[in-house]
Amino acid sequence: MSANRTARLFSVFVPAIVFAAVLVTSTVYSIRHPFQNFDVLGYVAAALHMEGLRGTELLEGTRTELGEGIHEERKRALMVTGQSPYHKALMSDPRALEQQVPLYAPRVMYIGGIVALHALGLSRVEASSLISVLSVAALAALGWWYVARRFGAWTATFVACAFGYGLRLDFLGELSTADALGALFAIVGSMAVLRALEDKRALALGAACLAFAVATRHDLLLHCALFVPVALWSTRGARSLKDTAIAAAIVLVPSAIVYALLAVTTGWYGRETVIAFSFVEPQPYPLETPLPDVWPFFWDTFFMELREWREHPLIQREVWPIYAAILAWWFARPGARALLAVGVLEIVIRFCLFPVAGPGWQRLYMTTIVLTLWFALEALLERARATEHGRKLLSSA
Repeated sequence: MSANRTARLFSVFVPAIVFAAVLVTSTVYSIRHPFQNFDVLGYVAAALHMEGLRGTELLEGTRTELGEGIHEERKRALMVTGQSPYHKALMSDPRALEQQVPLYAPRVMYIGGIVALHALGLSRVEASSLISVLSVAALAALGWWYVARRFGAWTATFVACAFGYGLRLDFLGELSTADALGALFAIVGSMAVLRALEDKRALALGAACLAFAVATRHDLLLHCALFVPVALWSTRGARSLKDTAIAAAIVLVPSAIVYALLAVTTGWYGRETVIAFSFVEPQPYPLETPLPDVWPFFWDTFFMELREWREHPLIQREVWPIYAAILAWWFARPGARALLAVGVLEIVIRFCLFPVAGPGWQRLYMTTIVLTLWFALEALLERARATEHGRKLLSSA
């Protein structure tokens, strides 16, 4: 075997095999060990509601799905009716369960995926976590391919494994939530937007993926509104302001239309109701129960999370991109600095709108966490490649 073939084997095929082995192993494990969090109840009910079930049929269908699809160790947490008045109402009163559906209904891409996979033979419970698992796997594979093309296969394998382990992407894939699918669409769409002024296909891909992201998690409209103008401005080169504005409109208008349609057609209760559910107590009959004064609880949570960050500044992964952006700022190009700044701004705004953080909530920030960490790492890698030693190291990777 020639020296060139040996070097290619070590620099390309070996890291690719290592990455594939890690990806397949973690994916299979996540498929076999879904976490089945409480949201599975709401998403199964929303999927049945999308299929036309109402009232008693909706309740019985949801109970049947959960009874057949939930692992034994999780059944008590989800199925026993005596745990709380809220839980008891959802599992015994069709009216209460049906009034929960609008809390989940705006995630139409995710719910539609559950319905589609059920039509192919999977249970709705299985489908709810399989979508998350496959979304994380696809994101990891696309990320590895993107980094490998620019910095080599060994670098890509290290980056993919570090991101997966450090950000607990395996746990994200085990959840029955729309977060993994939304992050996949949003990250792919965002990376496409960075090439949108050079390639019309990238422009179309970015517009479509970001619209799908909003249809999966409607709050990702915040990401679109902040990221797209900055991304296009930072990559405009010699292009005119008019061309940049037209590209921004092409990307943003579909997402705005999707958001408006969701607001009109899904019956979503609004942010204040979600705050009441999260910070006060969940309401079994939100259509009939006046909302409590949520703002004292909101500010208590806000300052509690700030104290937690001050006492444990490295634990919460939501702040890692902020530290990374500060570190990479001095090495980044002006365009990359703009992307780092908008990532930090999005994290701050999202926290101010809905002040939650920590292991159970980082999924809400995942799109921005991944993108901002990558832009920071990319700036450092570009800086390293500009030095002779770094160039040799990365070329060997």
